Amino acid sequence: MAILETDERGRGMPRGSVLGTTLLWVSLTVVLTWIRTGAAAALILSYGLEAGQPSSETLGGTVVRPPDAIDTASALLIFGPFPDSPPEDIDALHVLPNGNVVFSTSTDVNQGFGGLASFENGSLIEWNGSSASVLLDENVLFGGANQDIDAFSILPNGNWLLSTTSTATFGGGSFENADLVEYDPINDLATLYMGFGEATLFTGASQSNPDIDGLHVLADGSVVFSLRSNGLGRVGNNFSYAIADAPSTDLIRFDPFTGDASLFLDGAGLFDGSTRNIDAVFVPEPGTFLILGLGLIGFGYLRRRSF
Repeated sequence: MAILETDERGRGMPRGSVLGTTLLWVSLTVVLTWIRTGAAAALILSYGLEAGQPSSETLGGTVVRPPDAIDTASALLIFGPFPDSPPEDIDALHVLPNGNVVFSTSTDVNQGFGGLASFENGSLIEWNGSSASVLLDENVLFGGANQDIDAFSILPNGNWLLSTTSTATFGGGSFENADLVEYDPINDLATLYMGFGEATLFTGASQSNPDIDGLHVLADGSVVFSLRSNGLGRVGNNFSYAIADAPSTDLIRFDPFTGDASLFLDGAGLFDGSTRNIDAVFVPEPGTFLILGLGLIGFGYLRRRSF
């Protein structure tokens, strides 16, 4: 029998309805406040689990694990459906206009999730809040080779922008782990995004083998990304970074039209006052945030019911 609570008129309501209504108004308040203030700093982030670091962090009073994604403006978890053990690590993330989440993990998942018995770390999975489906199969894209998609975003033209953790051959080309690869999923065609490969994106003194990690394409075509590891290097014409800057915890914005780059987010102190590796990012655009916020309400609700 359903547990009922009473509303202000004395009518019985399922407890889930009360919670859902509360989350609805909280989420709407967050969304509308974001729109009114034009809070460009609103981000959805996930961080990587590094050796010697704790298995969870805190942001705005909310505990965050590597398989979670959190809205930095509201400190609400919008995605975290994996069990605590073994912990998975989401290393690519994109939110669709309908609120569904497309993600990839850093390791193969064999524990079952959303109706899928297993999937590989080079696959892209779409999650609608209750069930999962394979948007792109690793074995199909990479011809059976074991690869890991660690960065994914959708371009304004509908093509995909992605990066892998190691050299990969797909869509008729071979690409390095710091290449920006534009992939046409309809025609199975991959090319460098506006000609920017590792050698042209990372210029000057560079760390050995840089790797693009988190990735998001803004509406104007510029790219926001993070690095998997820390080192010495330069992005584009003008943006230099050093090991002491801990670039793996920052987000860099690169303008492919001018070749200039700048710091988009200084991640120092974001989690528990410590630096952590940001390995998945989504940047809601002001014009689409209301739709995304409404879609993500369900994820927040499901997240709370899952544990």
